Order: sequence, then C-alpha cells, then structure tokens
Amino acid sequence: MAAAEADSPISRQELERLVAQASREAIEQRERRILLQRWLLVGALLVIMGFALAYWSRARVLKELERAYFEARKLKIAVDQSPASIVITDCDGTIEYVNQTCIRKTGYSREELVGQNPRTMQSGSTPKEVYTDLWATIKAGRTWQGRLVNRRKDGSEFVEWVLINPVLDETDQPIRFIAVKEDITEREELDERLQSLERFDALTGLANRFAFFEVLEERLGQVSPGQSRQPLALINIDRFHAFNTVHGHETGDRLLRHMARRLAEQAPEDAVVARLGPDEFAVLPPMEAAGDSTVIGRQELIWIQRIQRALREGFVLDSRTLATSASIGIAFCDRRCSELERCRPGEFMRMADSALREAKARGGGQIAFFDAEASVQAREALRLEQDLAEAIERDELHLALQAQVRPDGGLVGAEVLLRWRHGTLGDIPPARFIPLAEDSGQIIPVGFWVLQQALGVLECLQKKKPALTLSVNISAMQIRRTDFVAGVERLLRQADVQPSGLILEITESVFMEDPELARVRLEALRALGVGISIDDFGTGYSSLSYLKRLPVTELKIDQSFISGLPDDAADAALVNIIIAAAGQLRLQVVAEGIETADQARYFERHADVALQGYFYNRPQPVAEWRKQWL
Repeated sequence: MAAAEADSPISRQELERLVAQASREAIEQRERRILLQRWLLVGALLVIMGFALAYWSRARVLKELERAYFEARKLKIAVDQSPASIVITDCDGTIEYVNQTCIRKTGYSREELVGQNPRTMQSGSTPKEVYTDLWATIKAGRTWQGRLVNRRKDGSEFVEWVLINPVLDETDQPIRFIAVKEDITEREELDERLQSLERFDALTGLANRFAFFEVLEERLGQVSPGQSRQPLALINIDRFHAFNTVHGHETGDRLLRHMARRLAEQAPEDAVVARLGPDEFAVLPPMEAAGDSTVIGRQELIWIQRIQRALREGFVLDSRTLATSASIGIAFCDRRCSELERCRPGEFMRMADSALREAKARGGGQIAFFDAEASVQAREALRLEQDLAEAIERDELHLALQAQVRPDGGLVGAEVLLRWRHGTLGDIPPARFIPLAEDSGQIIPVGFWVLQQALGVLECLQKKKPALTLSVNISAMQIRRTDFVAGVERLLRQADVQPSGLILEITESVFMEDPELARVRLEALRALGVGISIDDFGTGYSSLSYLKRLPVTELKIDQSFISGLPDDAADAALVNIIIAAAGQLRLQVVAEGIETADQARYFERHADVALQGYFYNRPQPVAEWRKQWL
C-alpha cells in the first residue's frame, strides 16, 4: 500500500506549486547575483576612483614641486650669473653662500669662503670707521651701502660698491645678511684718467703746461735766499719739424712718447717732467740746498748729462734706429735772479728759454746755462767728462803705487791708484774725476785700461819677488757687466803672472744692490785664482754674515778707524774685533791710512796684518816706486 502511495502521481496543483516555487527561487537567486555584481561593480568603480584621485593628487603635487624646483633653479642661475657679487652670511657674519661672480672676482674657491668671515677679503685700505658704521647699521635692521677696498686671493686690491640688506624674522630681528657688490675699480680708474686729462698731456702722459706752472709757482714761493735754490731745464728736440716732414707725424708722435719716457726715467727722483709744447719739455728737479758751488754744480751735472746721453742714444722705430738730439737750457732761481721780491714763473721761464736759445744757436745737442756764476763748476765738470773720454788716447792717465808692508817692514805688495795729468789743467784729483767716470759710464773703459796696465806691472814685480801682490780697485758698475769676468780671464791669459798676485778691491756697496749677482760674479773671479778684498770695511753694509757667503780673501780696515789709534778706545776695540773676526774666517787684513809711528807700533802685536799709508810712502809713479822698494 505504501508502495502504491509512493508511486502515485503528483497532482497538477502540486506540480504547479513546485514549479512556481522553483521559478521564484531561481528569480531570487538571479536577482541576488545581479545585485552582487552591481555592488562589486560599484566597489570596483570606487577603488578605481580612489586610485585615480590619488594619482591625480600625486601628479598635481609633483607638478607643483617640479614648478618650484624649476623656479629655484632659474633663481640660482640668475644669482650665479649675476654681474654683481652676492654674499649671504648669518647674523654673526659667517659666510653661508657666495655666487660664481664673487668666486671669479676674488680668486677664492667656494670652499675657501663658505664658513669664513668676510674680513678674509679685507685689504686694510678701508678706514675702520666704515666697518663700524656698516655693522651698526645692519645690526639695527637697516640697509647699508658704501665703498670698500678689498683684496683678491693673489693680493691685488679692487674697489667695490656694496649694498647690504638684512633678512628679518617675525620679530624684526636680523637672521641673515645679503650683500650685493659691484666691482667699480675700472670705473674709478676711468674717472681718474678723465681727471688726469686736465693736468696731463694726452700724447706722452707727462704733466701738461697748466700743471707744470702750478707746481713751478709753488716752488718759487718757497725759495729762501742763501738757503735754497730751484733749478729748471728746458729741453727742445733739434730739427723736429724736419723729422716730421721726413718720417711723418705718426712716427713723430711715437718719437715724442719715447723721449718722454726717457726723460721721466733719467730725471732726478721726484722731479716734475712736463711737455710744454709740440717739441719742448721741461724738467723741474726738487729744490736744492744752497751751499758749496762745487757740490751744487756736481749735483746738476749728474742728471743733466744723464738726460743728454739718453737722448743721444737714438730710438728704435719700425725696426730702425733713428738718431736725434736735443738742446738743453738750464736756469736757477735763488731770489738773486731778479730785483723783485721773488722769481716769478714767467721771468724764470724766460731765463731758461734764453739759455735754451743759446744752446740751439751752438748747433744743437748742446747744454747752456743762464746763470754763469752758479753753473761755472757744472760747465767745468762737463768739459772734464768730455776730456776724460779722450784721456787714454792722449796718454794723460798713468798709474801710481802705494806700498803695503808687514809691521816688521817687509814688503807685501802695493795698491794701484789712477792719476790724471790733464794736458792744460794739470793734475786732476781722483776725487774729482773718478765720480765723473762712474756717472758717465766711462769707468768701464778706464777700469779695463787700469787692469791691463796693472797686470803688466804685476808681471815685472813677480819676476823680482813672486810673492808680491797688487791690489786694483773695481767699481760696482764693472761687476754688474756680464763680460767683466771674461775680460779679466782674457787679460790674465795675456800676462805672465800668478793670478793669486792680483787682488781686486771692491766696496761693500756691491753687495747692497744685488747680493746674488755679486756672489755669482765674485765666485767666477775666484775661480780664476785672483783674490777679493773688501775696501773701506766697516763703513758700508758692515755685516759679518755676508763674509760667510761670499768668496772674500781680504779685508781692508777703513782709515777712519785707524785715525784714532792708539788712544781712542772705541777705534781700538773695533779694529781688534775686525782682526779677530778675519782670523776666524781665515781672511787677510790690510790697515790703510797709517800716518804716524804710534799707529804703526799699534799693529806690532798683529804680525799678519799688512799696513798701508803715508807713514811708509805716498803714492808714487810706478818707476819711482820700483826704484825705492825693489
């Protein structure tokens, strides 16, 4: 029965109900699936939108950062390439930043400046009050501007116009300082050049007529009768118009520039050199003290002849040496040149111009003096210089010898002295013509002649007594010449002498000008076998330290230390010190200026010292000296 019930068919109503239920369930399941899909889609959209929003925000931030970086980079480039130097410091003045212009202008690297104080660049030429005002201003939060003279790393100075702005915090207190600096060195130099055009000649750079007369009037107002006087030289180029006609005005201008430079080089120190006209110049030396006319004439002769020689040398223009000459007129103002209270510029210029016309009337290339009385010594000296140039050819020069002996009277050698017997003026004192030879450069040929003659005398002496020596004075000018050592070597080869018998005497001034050159020259001379003596020792440089470095073999004690012996304790002490020091250095010693028996006896305790002076003999011609001593 149960089986029958199980197999019984489902009623239609039940079947419809089941189908409807299944349909509803399927519809509900599909709706739930659709709803889920919708929610998943919404979620996905939200996620996508979130990601999109995040990406958009990040891109916007990155874009803003990129724009800020670009703006900062542009600002850095603008600051670095600014023509002005820019320096940023903290409130204590420590440098935090410098731009490239500052680095280029100062020569310091960025690493050398950052962390340092700006005083690193101070030159010391800016007044301290300027810095005091600067710091007081910017510390108060105000802007400061002004002129500072700073120094580059290489030590050179430059001028800057500086603007310093403080950076303030919210309480208006400075936390940074920004300095903007402009290099105004060239601008100031240009301003100076523009101002100089009012007082200087545009072609030559010398003082112009206006500036010259301004100084001249001031100088003449200071001339004091019997105490001072003012020289003036007017210089005119001979036949300058013809020179321009032949060579052209451009070459003529170049000649003027060359001449101006030589005048400035050869004029006395602190002299005013001016161009007064197309071919006329003026030299206004410093005022001189009135005194011995011989000394004054000597002073003037030195610079007048120096100028004349320089102008005679010719000028190299366009690879050609063009010869020219100039006439020189000299005048002096000592308030006796006029009946007026004082010399006036116009009157003084007329005096010099009168002398210039006289010089030109003599044919050019001449020197004329307006004040004959005051310049008679200068004219005489000028004549002597000209005669000295021909003295060797005229056989007017000769040698004299003065003996050098041991305290026991034994002959050691002699010193060679130069004498000049002028054809018309008679004997000229060495004190007068030797300085002339030095100043004119004639000491070179004259000195060579003396050395040549001295070696001939030494050859004769050594044949009698091989140990004898002969001392010859050598000037600093000879030592400076590059061919001097070679000349001495050549003369030694020609003479049959022992080189050790030749003693070259030099003064301490040789070492003062160029110690290294002196050392090299003297070592080369010592290599030839000759001796080196320091003449007038104790009166010049007087430092025993250089004796260790120089190849010196002998010291000559100056006669000023001998004159007080034996009574002057100071002179005696100095002489003993020199002898003791020379002994330690193994140097020979010569005491010159022995004039009394007491002075000679003082050296009896110093058997190795050679003595020289009038007590033994006055300088004699070579033949007479040989007759007496040999």
